Formats: sequence, structure tokens, C-alpha cells
Amino acid sequence: MAELTAKQFERECANPYTTEPLAVQARNHAIAAGANISESQTGQEAGIKNPRKRGGEYKTDIVFGSHRVSVKKEGGVQLSSAEGKTSANMIRKVLQSFPADQRTLMDEPRLQRLAEAIEKMPVKSLAHHNLEKAKKKKPTVTEPMLENGKIRPEYDWDHYSATQRPWIDNELKDYLAQYPDFKHRFVEEALTGRYTMGHDNSASASHVLTPHYYKPIDDRYIDSVANSPSFKARISAKSRGGVTSGTLRIDYKVRK
Repeated sequence: MAELTAKQFERECANPYTTEPLAVQARNHAIAAGANISESQTGQEAGIKNPRKRGGEYKTDIVFGSHRVSVKKEGGVQLSSAEGKTSANMIRKVLQSFPADQRTLMDEPRLQRLAEAIEKMPVKSLAHHNLEKAKKKKPTVTEPMLENGKIRPEYDWDHYSATQRPWIDNELKDYLAQYPDFKHRFVEEALTGRYTMGHDNSASASHVLTPHYYKPIDDRYIDSVANSPSFKARISAKSRGGVTSGTLRIDYKVRK
């Protein structure tokens, strides 16, 4: 039997008739934790839509009764991979969740500069190793980014990656290490979407399901992710048809 993809695992976890061993294992953890898995649906079946106007990322993959569940397969998982505007909004919403006097102690101007730099990440650019692919698959998009057959400087992903990306990666890493209260809510947002979409929004997750456990996304769980050696937040490249966009990628490893 072929190994399930993350999306297939997600669907099987919502399927009350699944026989997939990994999904059955996960659902048994949910039963043991008191979840009402008799009322299980995918987010799509439950009518949950990504509230794009709120500038966040959809986090509810499936629903168990009143529980809005984020499903994560074992191993390395992505908590977020959003482009600049959405990622900057996430940072600002988390910052705004703190009272003004606490924001002052968090060096708000520094974080705003970081959010602005992330917001300005390339939405459409070209990496040199993908140039021929982009020209073939997306010629109308690619042509304006070229001059005399070469990538124009403002669309050169390799140049951006070498000159601006390292500063953002290092600044974000240093800031999260220096301000653990902000890091806690930053991770909470990546897990749940609560600060961009609202705590009670149907697209924001309340619980997490993996092959190894079913848990509420509470302070204890958030801290376990934030303090995990596998937790990383960094700029990454996402390519579609050879055209590259910058994203803020947040990930960690699901373990027993």
C-alpha cells in the first residue's frame, strides 16, 4: 500500500469508515481524548472557507463535533508558508494583540521594520536555474521580467536571496529569541490562525491531530512547539511553473 500524502491523511482522518492504519491510529487518539469523531467532516464538507479578507491562513482541516482540528502527519510539517503581505499581516496582528505598554518593551519599531521587509518580498521573480522552465510554462508572465534575454535586477530571485534574505532570516531568529512572549503568540498564530482570523472563527483551529496524539492547542502545546529544536521560521522560495515567490515558512517536526 502506497504511503499516504499529507492531504490524503487529512481526508482519511475525517472519514468515519477509513481503514488506513495511520488514520485509524490518529482517530483512536481523538476518541481517547474525548473528541466526538462520530461527527467528523473535512473543512470543505463543513463549509469552512479561507477568510482571505482577514489576511490569514486557513488552519481548520477537519471538524470533530465542535472541535476545529488541524491535521499534521508525522515528521516534518509546515505550519505556514505565506507570501509577504499575508506574513507581514500575521506579524502585525500578533504584535497588536499585546497592550501598548508591553509593545513598547518589545522594540515595536524594530519588529515593524522586519514586517515591512517581509511584506516587500518578491511576489513574482525568476531564479536562474528555473529560467528556461518559466519561459516555457509561463511566457507571458516571464517576458516582462526579462531584458535582452536576461533577468531584470528587480526580478532576480538569486540576487534577492543573496542580499536581503539573510538579514530577514537572522533578524527574525534573533527577535524571536529575544522576545519569548511574542514568539509564543507568533507560534500560536501559525498553529491556529487566532490573531488574524479570530479565536472563534471556523477557519482557526482549536485542536491538533497527529498519528501520535490529539490535543487542544493550548499554552502547553504551543510552548512545546516553540521550544522544539526542530522549530524554524525563515524565508523560502515557492515556485509555480518556474516563477518564484518569496514566502515566510514556519515548520517543525511532529514526534511521539
